[in-house]
Amino acid sequence: MLAIAEIKLRKLFSTLFGDSADIIFENRLFNISTLVGVFLCIIMIVSNLVVGINNILNIALAFLAGLYCVFFYYGRFKNRFRAFVPYYILSTQFLLIMAWIFNSGSYGPVSFIFISFLLVTIGIVPVNQHGKWFAVVLISYLIAFSIEIFMPGYIKGYESIEQRHLDLILTFFIAFGFAYFFIRVLKINYAIEHQMALKQKQLIENQNAYLENANLVKDRLFSVLAHDLRSPLSSLKAMINVFEDEIKENYEMNEIAHAIDQRLTYNLQLLDDLMLWSKSQMTGSKMMKTYFNLCLVFKDSYEILKRNAEQKQVAFENDIPDDFQILADANSIRAVLRNLISNAIKFCMPGGKVKLSAFETDKAYIINVVDNGVGMSAEQTNKLFTELHLSTDGTLSERGSGLGLLLVKDFIEQNGGYLSLKSSSGEGTSVEIYLPKEGDLLIK
Repeated sequence: MLAIAEIKLRKLFSTLFGDSADIIFENRLFNISTLVGVFLCIIMIVSNLVVGINNILNIALAFLAGLYCVFFYYGRFKNRFRAFVPYYILSTQFLLIMAWIFNSGSYGPVSFIFISFLLVTIGIVPVNQHGKWFAVVLISYLIAFSIEIFMPGYIKGYESIEQRHLDLILTFFIAFGFAYFFIRVLKINYAIEHQMALKQKQLIENQNAYLENANLVKDRLFSVLAHDLRSPLSSLKAMINVFEDEIKENYEMNEIAHAIDQRLTYNLQLLDDLMLWSKSQMTGSKMMKTYFNLCLVFKDSYEILKRNAEQKQVAFENDIPDDFQILADANSIRAVLRNLISNAIKFCMPGGKVKLSAFETDKAYIINVVDNGVGMSAEQTNKLFTELHLSTDGTLSERGSGLGLLLVKDFIEQNGGYLSLKSSSGEGTSVEIYLPKEGDLLIK
């Protein structure tokens, strides 16, 4: 029975003061304090009539009850409680000063109401505004006391000791009832917030479990791509290269083998790009920066693409010093060089030239990849890093994935650097990579 009554009480609170899912806790407290304030004003009017307190105070209480109704409406149904909190506090302070004057000053019960309202104020205003509104309540209290000290004639006293005792008793029960109700509301709201927090925690745990399972599936998929798909393609490419060497005399068969080799090279590069891009985007793994020899990494990347360069008779000029050490993630820089070299070969005319160089300044390592290929227009250059564009075929119809340059840009930025690309139609392309020597970020 108690559990059912508790549920019904919570539903009633949600209906009157707003549901916790839609209205924040401070707003609900504001709604509670204004609506309860209306009933308190009515009760205090009745109490004052019983005790015989000045009717001017009752008129002020009735006016304040009307204001509270307006405040409640805008807080409960318009969700504009923050705009009306200052008016609520200031109007109540003005009423309390009047009550001080017309209800015997410090000899009456208004001091207790000042303290009670201070607790309400702390509950409905943001934490960063507590000091400001505490000062407002304190100043109001000091104003009331100052009137009693310096202008005692304005204070309306009790007509008899019995009137004072009756007023104190009635005010005590009113204040006690209000305090009990307010604490009860806080406990109910705490229980609701606690249940919501537990549900949210359970939801987050479920989502984490789902994501962990999704990551396991993704890792298995990468394992399949890396081993069960890439390995056979690599083996097939090696076989085609051997076969191509054996049939140099047969022009037609050599052309077929060359076409198959190009397709396999494209598929392997696409597979590598997809794996690198997916891992970068889905795991957001951090770069593992170490010092490594850039010249050796270039030679590894070039070795993969050497046959493509030889078939197009593209000459390479490597001006990277043999002992050039940089601080970066070696795997990502290897992928960057492979993609840039591949693009340079792809857009060079047969007999073209690609030049690589590297040097360092006080703050950065700078890597240059320059080709004398067909180049790009300004419009093409501007679109390169803004969208996943369709790849442009090379000078001998070589295909690409469209992922390469996006992958390059992403990996360079993850290493804390940036790149600069300059190109003109018919004049080739120059790519400059800037990587930080120290720290995690290099400002362009």
